[in-house]
Amino acid sequence: MSRRRFLLSGLAVAIGGGFGGSFFYDVYRDRVLARRNEDEQRAQNDNLLTKVFGGLDELSWSAGLDHMRETYDLTDYHESSAFRASVDLGAALGVSVLDWFKDATGTEGFPGRVAGDTDLVTTGSPISDPVTALIMEYFGRDRYHLNRPRNPLVELPVEFHIDEDRLPIGSKMAKRFVAGEVREMPNWQVALNGVLLPPPKLGKDNWIQSDYLTVSRLPNMLDPTAFMRGTEAIVVAGTHGIGTEAIGLLLNNSEKLSRIAETREQHGYFQALIEVSDIDHGPNGDILRSTPVGLGGVRIEPIELDLERVVWRWLRSTTD
Repeated sequence: MSRRRFLLSGLAVAIGGGFGGSFFYDVYRDRVLARRNEDEQRAQNDNLLTKVFGGLDELSWSAGLDHMRETYDLTDYHESSAFRASVDLGAALGVSVLDWFKDATGTEGFPGRVAGDTDLVTTGSPISDPVTALIMEYFGRDRYHLNRPRNPLVELPVEFHIDEDRLPIGSKMAKRFVAGEVREMPNWQVALNGVLLPPPKLGKDNWIQSDYLTVSRLPNMLDPTAFMRGTEAIVVAGTHGIGTEAIGLLLNNSEKLSRIAETREQHGYFQALIEVSDIDHGPNGDILRSTPVGLGGVRIEPIELDLERVVWRWLRSTTD
C-alpha cells in the first residue's frame, strides 16, 4: 500500500470512529438523562404520595371482606376490585396488605377484625365495606338501601346516592365483569356539594364506560378517644368497583396528586372526586376483567369539621 493510500485509509477510520463514537456517546447520554428524569419523577411522586396519604401511625385496614365472601369464592378474592385497590394503595403506603389479607381470610374471624381506635384505611364504597359505611355515616336496612342522616357528625362535599328506592325512574343497570363473570349493578350516582352528578356512562348493552373514584381523608369518628388523639381515616371508594380500583392510576398521576396535596396541606381533611374516563372490558391475562385505564377531571373539596357539633353529639350520646 502506498504511503498516500495508507494515510487516507487511516484518516477515514479516524473520521468514521469519531462519528461512531459521537453517535454512541449521544445514545448513552440520552439514556442516562432519561434514567435521571425517571428517578426525579419517581422521587417527586413519592413525595406527593407522602403528602396525601402519609402521617398514619398504628394502622387498621378494611377492604369489605364480608362483601367479598358474598360475591366471590374465597379462592378468587384476589379478583376483587377492593383487593386490587388495597394492594396498590398498600404498596404506596409501605403496608404489607397481602399479609393482612392472608391473615384475615385464614382465620375463623373472617372477614377479619378492624380496630376502630387507630388510623384506618378502607377500600370500597359503603355498599361493599361496612367500615366505610360507619366512617361516612351511611345507614339503612341493607347494603343497597343506604343514606346519610340529615344532621351528620361531619358534612361531606361528596355523597353517594346508593338507595335502590331512590334511583331515578328509568335508571338502567350497569354491566361489567366481576371475577370473570358478567354482573349487573344499579348505576349509582354521586352528588357534589348537593348537586347530583350524571351517572356513570353506559355503552352498548349497558356496559359501563366511566365511573367515579373518591378519595377521602377525614377524622376517625368511630371512637371519641381515638378522635381526641387525632387518628384519621382514608377512604378509597368508587361508585362501582372499577372506580375503587382506579386508585392505582391516581397513585402514578403526579399532576392530580399535586392538586390533592395542595388541599391536604391547606385544609387537612378533604375529599377528591376523580372521573374514571376510560374502561376496558375483555381478556386480561387468563380472565375476563373490567379494567380502569384512564382518568378524567378531578374536583377537590375541603372537609370542614364542626368541633362543637361533634362534642355536643358525643356528650348527648353518653347521657342518653
